[in-house]
Amino acid sequence: MGMDLVGAGGDFRCTNSGWADILELARDHGWVPTGTGPPLSIRKADWRHKEYFGNEGQLFYGRAARSLADALERALAALRRAMPR
Repeated sequence: MGMDLVGAGGDFRCTNSGWADILELARDHGWVPTGTGPPLSIRKADWRHKEYFGNEGQLFYGRAARSLADALERALAALRRAMPR
């Protein structure tokens, strides 16, 4: 079992442990999780599960995805700076 992200930009799939590592790396570089949205089959008022884990079809909002991507870009830049030349 793993995590699947599907969107206009394509699909992304990784293991649960890999996803946990990605989220931790992003948090270490400034990402602040804001929570997920409900799957299309659940009313927003009834949605209590805000985590980024689980395969319930929850929505990863564009703003949160962009923020995650920005943090991962910062992580990549930090790794590049740390690499010996």
